[in-house]
Amino acid sequence: EIVGELDAGLELVSKEYTSDAPGVPGSGGVDVWTFKAVSAGERQVTLGYYPPSNDPVDPQQTVTFTVTVQ
Repeated sequence: EIVGELDAGLELVSKEYTSDAPGVPGSGGVDVWTFKAVSAGERQVTLGYYPPSNDPVDPQQTVTFTVTVQ
């Protein structure tokens, strides 16, 4: 999930998950996130992994991507 606020220069267009083995819990899969740039500049997107138990407040892992829009 997106951690914090999405940078004002970006919009989330879509998010799609494809399971490696539909119907098999814990089988893994691929998330595809599509963003649209709405203004030029350097933007950051931070995504976090939240385990599916106990509704954690903080993500277990995060990764930040820097995008340059010209």
